Amino acid sequence: MTTLTDVADSVPIAEYPYVKVTFKLSQKQSRSTGYGNALLIGQYLENVKVKQGNTLLATPQKYSGSAYVAAGNTDTEYVFILNRNHIKTNDNPNILSIPIEFEVYTGISSFESQALMYGNFRIALTAQCLAEATDENGIANASNYIVYTNAKLIPEFIPVN
Repeated sequence: MTTLTDVADSVPIAEYPYVKVTFKLSQKQSRSTGYGNALLIGQYLENVKVKQGNTLLATPQKYSGSAYVAAGNTDTEYVFILNRNHIKTNDNPNILSIPIEFEVYTGISSFESQALMYGNFRIALTAQCLAEATDENGIANASNYIVYTNAKLIPEFIPVN
């Protein structure tokens, strides 16, 4: 969950009732402080969606020339178009809470079988306010990220006392 107060405070809901959230995944480079190029999200994550309780608000999309279409496993960027009224908080309508859910592939069958590397991953999120849900570009960008580690424990290396 990321809070996008600066965006919401400066952009009136009446003029910009939608929020476009972009979602990109990258992996930390070995022996480096930086993260690499965007990864194919569908190889690393599944069931990516935005939910508010039991209500599904959005599934991944991508911009395809002139319209938003469903995103697939070969995409490096997911886009979510959200109605601002569905993601504002009760305490302050200018604070937006974006509840993104996903499951991480891990283990032999779903991760190692694809010859993927364990490590640190970063999900970069960018939000823009939109005048229309079909707009490609918006105003008032805000960015944040989530970092997670996908690791394999090898019990042979854990001492038993």
